[in-house]
This record gives sequence, structure tokens and C-alpha cells, in this order.
Amino acid sequence: MPDALTGLWRRHVEAPLPRLWLGPFHGRMLRLARPVERLLLRGDPAAPELWQMRDGRRQRRDLPPMAFVEERARALGLKAAGFLSYEAAALFQSLPPPPGPVAGWPLMEFLLCAEEESLPLQSRTSACWRGQAATLPATELEALAPPEEFRRGVRRVRQLIRRGDCYQVNLVQAFGASLSPCHASALFAALRAQDGRPFGYRALLEWRDRALVSDSPELFLARRGHRLWTQPIKGTVAVAGPGHLESARQQLLGSAKDRAELSMIVDLMRNDLSRVCRPGTVEVGPFPQWLEAPGLLHSYATVQGRLRGGAGLQDAFAAAFPCGSVTGCPRQRAMERIATLERQARGPAFGAVGWVDPQGDFAFSVAIRTARLDAGGLHLLAGGGLTWDSRPADEERESRLKTLSFKRALGARLST
Repeated sequence: MPDALTGLWRRHVEAPLPRLWLGPFHGRMLRLARPVERLLLRGDPAAPELWQMRDGRRQRRDLPPMAFVEERARALGLKAAGFLSYEAAALFQSLPPPPGPVAGWPLMEFLLCAEEESLPLQSRTSACWRGQAATLPATELEALAPPEEFRRGVRRVRQLIRRGDCYQVNLVQAFGASLSPCHASALFAALRAQDGRPFGYRALLEWRDRALVSDSPELFLARRGHRLWTQPIKGTVAVAGPGHLESARQQLLGSAKDRAELSMIVDLMRNDLSRVCRPGTVEVGPFPQWLEAPGLLHSYATVQGRLRGGAGLQDAFAAAFPCGSVTGCPRQRAMERIATLERQARGPAFGAVGWVDPQGDFAFSVAIRTARLDAGGLHLLAGGGLTWDSRPADEERESRLKTLSFKRALGARLST
């Protein structure tokens, strides 16, 4: 398996741009290249333009966006893989005008590729990535605003919750580094070299002038046949080492704030799935479940149901996008408050990355811990869900903690 993975990765970095790598992603490594068709949404989220591009020609399509992605995958017999920006929420629900899209980034872009290779994963794979990871230039990942600005936002959210305006709001702060899109594959390799476990929802999407590097551990939506499920993450603590895992679990179990965060989002996602699943089929699995990441422990839960007849990708996104774990609840009110508090577009971060196949099965991550690289350098957002029990200093510290994998990959030391 290590030799097969090494060969797969070598073919990826040698393939012409644009190219896609998803892996480990839903238990597999997936390489896609030589796109034969490109589907994208540009412009104002309130007046989107859906374009189909093939053989250098483009044609506007007035169709529901994800229904069209699913239809093209079926028509061509190819996987469609790509991303939706957070602001693409305006395509699925009534929201006030959001900030304009991030310059150079569409609201949505999917590629259907003539080349596809896939490998199942069964063991750790860190050794495969070390060679290219060594080519990554060291640079510092820094917050783009003073910590007090984020803490002020936390205090404002607590005021809103006290007034009964909402129950939970996900707030983020921005980090940046001097790194160009040409270093995206080396950054992805560096992230994988420090965490070679065969699960998660990692992705590398590369174009000529921009790239996405996603280190997400969180599943947004997946479908297999009639089964539809989601696994929202809420609750994060640092783990000092292997011998401290149980104490980290107890810390999360003993945190009223973390338990409340997860419970609220599970209720929200259960309601979302109920809109597209057969009555009486939506259920919640063991609560909570545990997910380990380098230096971190997360709590999460599985919500699943049986998709009703005739429902597909468009219906699932209309019911649940963006994932409640990156908005808060109620979703629409939380998103309205986010737009006021953050005052900048999130772009591809906190949207979704994934694929849909010709049979209609799909898997999409929540695009947390997802950096965009473009002419402005590397841009990374990190944050968390805020409740009445949130404390500004603790939330700001947790936000920075979630950048740990990128800080390590870039060769910078996590400040305390």
C-alpha cells in the first residue's frame, strides 16, 4: 500500500493543472485530473450565473446548481468534484445580501475529469509525504487582527444570546502567511506527514493561479443508496500526549458549554435531514463520539436517515447547507449575525468540498481548517461555536488551537 500511494501521489503532482486530490477522504485516496468539463457559479450570490464550460466554450445554465452537477456526473459517467463557498448559502435559502465573493474565487466550481484513480486506506501513511513536505518554505502563520477584536465579537454574541436573539453563533478570525499557490501540494504533503491516519476529509484542489488546501476532519453530508448521514463536530480540547487522551475525554464530558454546543447542532442537523428523509427514519447514533487529531480531541455525533424517493444532491444541500456546525442556530438568524460581526466573506472556507458520482452517491466535508492560496498569499479562518457559557479568552485560544496543524506544517511554533 505505501508504494501504491507513493505512485498515486507522484502522478498527481506531475499531472497538468487543474487537478484534484481528495484523501484521505471517506476512507479512500482519490486522484482526479484532465478535466473535460467545468461547472461554476460566479458573481453576486443574489444573482448567480451558472456556467458549463467544455472544449473552450461556455454556456449559461438556468438550473438548480447541485441538480445540474449531479445531472452532468450522470450524463458523462464521471465523478464531479469541487467546492461551494460559504456564501453559496444564498442559492438555497432566503438570506440578506452577503458580502461579495472573495476576489478570484467563484461561489461554486466542479470539475468532471477523464482521469480517476482511487486507493482504499487501511493503515497510516505518513512516510509517503515526507519528501515533498521538505520542499515547503518556512513561514509564519499570523492572526490578521488583534485578539481583542475576536474577543469583542464573543462578548457581542453573548449579549445576543442573553436577549434571546439566537442560541449559538459560529464566529471565526482570519490568519495569513506568505505562501503562493505553487506551494499548495507541498503544504498538503506537510499536513499529511504529521497526520497519516487513514480517515478524515482532506483535499487539495489546484488551479493555475489559486489552490485550496483542506485539512478538515468533519463530514458534512454523505449518501450511499438511500442512506443519508452527517457527523457534526462540536467540542475541542488540547491533548498533551497519548497518555492524556482519557483526561481530555473527561474534560469534554464535564464541559457544559461543549455538551450544549453539540446538542444544539445535533438537533439542528436532525431537523435538516428530516426535511429530505422518510418520516420516522432520522436517528442519532452514540452521543458523543470521539475524534482524535494531532494534539486535539473532538466530540461529534452521527445523524442519519433514509432519503425519500426522488430526493438528491440539490434537495440535501437546500435542506442543510451550510452545515449547522459552522453557522449556529437557528441557522438563518445565526448567519445574519455572522454577516454583521465578521463583515467579510468567508469564501471557500466553511463551505463544502466533495464529490458526487454517476449513481448519485456523494460525500462532502465541512470546509473547516481549509486554506485558500492565491495572489494574496495563504488565508485561513478558524473559530468555533459560541454559547452563553463561552468566555472570550478561552474562545480566542481555542480558535488559535485549531490552526495547530497548519502552524506545524509551515514550520512555525504555536504561540501560547
